[in-house]
Amino acid sequence: MKAIYGLIRAYFICFLFGQAFANPYPDPDLVPSEPTGIRSLPGSEGRSVDLKSLQKESLRVSIAWNQEDGSYSWKSAIYEMSGTGSLNRKAKNFDWRGSFRGVLTAEDGTKYYSSIGTGYTFRSLVRDLSFRFPGVDGLLSFDLYAEDSESGEIKHALSHSFESSTIPKLAPIEVESRMLEESSSDDFLLVTIYADGYKAFERGRFFRDAAKIPGIFDRYQFPARSKLSFLAVFAPSNDRLGTAAHKGSDIKPHDSFLGLYYPYWRNFGRWYHVVYPTDELKYRRSLASAPYDYPIALIKSSEYWGVGNYNELTAIPSDNSKFGYLLMHELGHYLGLNEEYEGGGKTELEFAPGIAEPWSQNITFATSRENLKWKKFVLTQTPVPTLAYRWKNASKGPWGLYKGGYADSDKKRSHKPGMQCVMSTGDRFCPVCSAAIEAKITYDLGGFELSK
Repeated sequence: MKAIYGLIRAYFICFLFGQAFANPYPDPDLVPSEPTGIRSLPGSEGRSVDLKSLQKESLRVSIAWNQEDGSYSWKSAIYEMSGTGSLNRKAKNFDWRGSFRGVLTAEDGTKYYSSIGTGYTFRSLVRDLSFRFPGVDGLLSFDLYAEDSESGEIKHALSHSFESSTIPKLAPIEVESRMLEESSSDDFLLVTIYADGYKAFERGRFFRDAAKIPGIFDRYQFPARSKLSFLAVFAPSNDRLGTAAHKGSDIKPHDSFLGLYYPYWRNFGRWYHVVYPTDELKYRRSLASAPYDYPIALIKSSEYWGVGNYNELTAIPSDNSKFGYLLMHELGHYLGLNEEYEGGGKTELEFAPGIAEPWSQNITFATSRENLKWKKFVLTQTPVPTLAYRWKNASKGPWGLYKGGYADSDKKRSHKPGMQCVMSTGDRFCPVCSAAIEAKITYDLGGFELSK
């Protein structure tokens, strides 16, 4: 009965507030609460760490998008110390996913790749596109490939050549950083947790909040967990996130460390349930205060919301009782997964309406077993498409081709592997999502190119 009530409530919210819904699942009553007893290093703030031992130079390229005519233009490039060894390795492998792809070509012909973004709404929320490469130098050429907003086809959109000697180096921002947990592996990815909206006197509170995060990865049995190290970064904010408000036509930088705020500049339905940079360069400069592979913004807030975009942004509220679920769900988006729930209106992670097949690995428009990208998880006796009544439970499945997912963005075509995944309302990633995350982590470690 509670589930039925939740769905009715979600659809009512959609009807009342508009045609787009920012993730996560629209009804917080139906998602897992944080249990007591999570390993959170009580009272500990981790150990101090010399960031120089972790940092590698990276090259940040920023591209502006003209919302009036849909054109792109070169904005800036800068060298910063946000890079890692993993970034240097993975950048040489092509990544076909993402809505926007940057290709950097060095003088010797070596190509470096960077993909970002989920869906065509993404560009109007961030307004600038930002790509990160290893800190190569010499005569460089950058090419942008962007998703056509109607067909979804990736098309060449811009070329720009420049000499590295003309590119400035970013002066570091002074922060306090602490290592919460180190991977035992020589090849690891750095999960860097940034404070936003925490004031100077809340420094200790931030590090205690951040210290919960490794335990949440354990509880949710996050794939390839042993390959992750966790770093927390604090700098004080002058302003909290606060209550969402429309601040007029001029977009002013929010006075917090990262400058994240509700995207009032794009008045889609329920824009007050998601945050984006008010100033892309400020956001990137603050992230560059420390090295990162997976950046997570921990925002001093108790509201129910969250945001995740492919290789771009993960942000969650620190004080919500659904903290663990929100973290896992939004990080799933950062790693390329889409919504597996229905209701609540269209998702902000929606692809262009004419796209033939979403690149997210957990939703599909396919209707046959032969074209199903997760067919190795589907038993031969399971009919495809699969009717909802066949679903048993999270452990038994059976995994198949169930109508649904993708919020309300394309009800006629969207299918998902099953029910009860973290990308819907569950407390575990389903096998399809787990495999996709593990493949992405292997790619990010420089292991291989992602395959379709």
